[in-house]
Formats: sequence, C-alpha cells, structure tokens
Amino acid sequence: MVKNIILLIFLLTIYSSFAFGKKRSDLGPFPIKIEKPTYYLDKVKKEVGGRVVDFSEDIDSFFGGRPRGKVLNSSAVTVSWLVNKTEGEDIIHEPEIGLRLVLPRTEKKLQLVVENKAKEINNILQEDKVESGSPSSTNKEKSTLTASMRYIIQQKKNWNIYSEGGIKIKIPLQPFAGLTGGRTFKLDKKWILNTRAQLIWYLDDGLSEVTTANIDYPISNKLLFRFRNSLTWTDKTGSITTLHGPILFHKIDDKKAINYYLGAHGNKDPRLHIYNYDFGSTYRQLFYKTWAFYNFGVKGSYPKGKNWNFVPSIFVKLELHFGGD
Repeated sequence: MVKNIILLIFLLTIYSSFAFGKKRSDLGPFPIKIEKPTYYLDKVKKEVGGRVVDFSEDIDSFFGGRPRGKVLNSSAVTVSWLVNKTEGEDIIHEPEIGLRLVLPRTEKKLQLVVENKAKEINNILQEDKVESGSPSSTNKEKSTLTASMRYIIQQKKNWNIYSEGGIKIKIPLQPFAGLTGGRTFKLDKKWILNTRAQLIWYLDDGLSEVTTANIDYPISNKLLFRFRNSLTWTDKTGSITTLHGPILFHKIDDKKAINYYLGAHGNKDPRLHIYNYDFGSTYRQLFYKTWAFYNFGVKGSYPKGKNWNFVPSIFVKLELHFGGD
C-alpha cells in the first residue's frame, strides 16, 4: 500500500512536469501536440533526472559546506513494475521505487538511500542487475522499503564498511540502524571469494544478521560462474534461513545478458532443513538508450509445503533509471 502511494506521488510529479513545462502558446494552433513515444520518455528522463540531481546538489552543498557547482553526480531514482504468475496463485503486480542520492562534496562519505531491504540482500547473491528468480509464495523474505542516510566508514579496493540509520516506510514508521562490511579475497589467479556481513536493528523486528560468502570463477569475458552461500538470522523469532546453489551469468553483448541458476533454500524450524529447491533463468535487455530495461524470467520450484511437487512461475519486469551522470 505504501509503495503504491509513493509511486502515485512520483507519477503526479512527472505529470506536473508535462503540465507546466510548456506554455499554451508554444503548442501552436492545436490544443494538443502529439509527439513520438520516445519524446515523452526522454522528457521524463530529463525532468525527473534533473530534479533528482538538483535535490542531491542542495543536500550535498549543505553537508559539504561548499557552494553548488559542476560536480560529477550519479544520483538516481529507479522505477520498476513487476508482474509475476505462479501456478495455482493469482497474478502479482508489484511496483517499486528506489532513490539513491550520492553526495560527492562530502568525499562520497554520505548517501541518502531509499531501497527495498530484501532486494538489497538478494542483490548480494547475484551479478549486478541480473536477478535470479521471481517472487512466489515459497519466498519467505519480507519486502521492506526503507529510507536511510548511509555513512561510508571505509572504502578500499577489496573491502568496505558503512553504517546507516533511517526509517522503515510503513504505518507506523519504524526507525532502524545498521552496520555492513564486505571483503574480497583472491584465492588464486581466478577464484575469488566475496564475503559480506550485515547487522540491522529494527524497532519492531529487533536484531537480524545476513552473512554471504560467494565464490566466483570468471570463465571468460562473457561468462561468470558463481556459487552462492547465504545465512540470515532473526533474533525476534530465532529463525535461520539459508541459500546455496550455483549460478552462471552470460553477458551476450553490451545490451543483453542472461543467467541460469539452481538453489536450495533452508530454514531452521526447529531444526535446519531444506524447504524448497528451485531452478530457472532470467533474461535482461537494455531497450532504450542507457536507462530503460526489461527483464523476463522463468522458474521452477519444488517446495516442501506442496509435497515437493513441481510449481512453475514466470515474470516480466520493466525498469527505468532516471538520474545524473
């Protein structure tokens, strides 16, 4: 519900850009001037991206103690719409909006971030932007939209640490705080171990921790093999969930990519056991300039809750990125 309200406000902002962007006299003799669809896409990108960067510049100038000026700014807002169909279930429509304000004058120490926490954790387990899987009733992770101020404590070539504090966007609003650290280890010439630990405290849910240890092996410039490992612990419920399995990323070209994955999902209730096996593939393509993407995925699951019977699912996702450089 909250996501839908935020998305509605965002769409109204876009509408205001069109409504007041031109004077009536600029439209010529006709009350409405019809343009190509790409014209409106570019206008949205320019208007929304400009406002995001301007807002970031104002905050950056305040924290950095320096006037605004020409500084490389990668702040961006992401809007997406996902449609998922799992056999035996209703079609799921899930809008999402994310915001990341980068403050370059503070030497990249501060970031204002609006994101889905469950999605952020999932992204640790996969290559950049090519998602592994689609939502279904077998996914026990809760989607949590948060707004936070992130402080980069240390950021080096092979490791980084940052703290953050903010609110969970739900009614009533819930504060949270967290600490995240990651380290990359080169095992030999090709094998790489990527580790990450994230400790988060929510007012309503208490303390939780996510640990990941992914092993990467670059087969070629276009193929990457990864074995995913993760463990999530929640203090309030005492639950522990795990994920293990391989995933193969294939970069077809600069605009297209696809992955193939297998996964075993575990849960401690009260003893650690596997509650679902899944496999699938996700295709991703850039279809307009550098900021409009679509994703298409198929997935098969064998959940314990359905007596290990095969459950297929399919999803389509549209993703638009508005921002600066």
